[in-house]
Amino acid sequence: MNKSILNSILKPAENPEVFKEIMDKLSDDPKTSWYSSAGDDYRDLIYLTGNTFASPELFIHNDYHNRYVEKIEKGDLGRVKGFKIRVVKKVKCDLSNEVNYEINRRLVDFPHEMFRTPLCYLLNVEISKKDTEPTERVVLYFFMENTNFFKEIVIKRMLRVTHLTVIRDGSGCGGGGHVNMKFLEHFLGYMGTEIYVTDNFGRRKVGWELVKDDKVISDAFELQKNRPVSYEGVGKIKWSNYGLFLGDALIFKTMKYDEE
Repeated sequence: MNKSILNSILKPAENPEVFKEIMDKLSDDPKTSWYSSAGDDYRDLIYLTGNTFASPELFIHNDYHNRYVEKIEKGDLGRVKGFKIRVVKKVKCDLSNEVNYEINRRLVDFPHEMFRTPLCYLLNVEISKKDTEPTERVVLYFFMENTNFFKEIVIKRMLRVTHLTVIRDGSGCGGGGHVNMKFLEHFLGYMGTEIYVTDNFGRRKVGWELVKDDKVISDAFELQKNRPVSYEGVGKIKWSNYGLFLGDALIFKTMKYDEE
């Protein structure tokens, strides 16, 4: 159950009553979206809701750059197509000592911009637009490198990622890491992913060779739980014209490979 998994690793460093209030908005096993290398992009909070597929209850973002704390602390997360995105309530959280936080200099370009210890924010976010009723989202922002988050939170704790977003390949800084997270396509079965949102942007070298020999990742790849899946395109979104981003974001529904 995703909620119990998160409760076991998140330790509110402040306002425990607000932490409980926000977590109580979630069901026991909420459909959960993960946006790797999200930076300060919160478009998924809008684009992944109100579609023909089920919307996530919980939106998880991660990035290793410490500079993205500023927007969270100020509370103004930006505007998308006329929608204003702002933090209503927030709780700074520590992570359990059982979570192995890594600063792997082989995988990142800017290790000096990583926090020395792990940090997470639990957010209650409001989405508002003129002449419409505001809506709210629950967001968790982990300041961790992508593969570190994947190993420690998704693989080891078996967090179910029903919605996966791999967009722009961390191109906010022209690329701050050496591993293109499109390698997660090989783990859609393991994560229980139902909706996969991606693009046509990728570096010349995927960087799989940097993580393929990692025992945690390679063992998960071999598990029967990591069943093969097939894709069915169900739509596309004009995500942004940001940096080196090319074209639309593509939305795929995943299904068991042998499912008719």
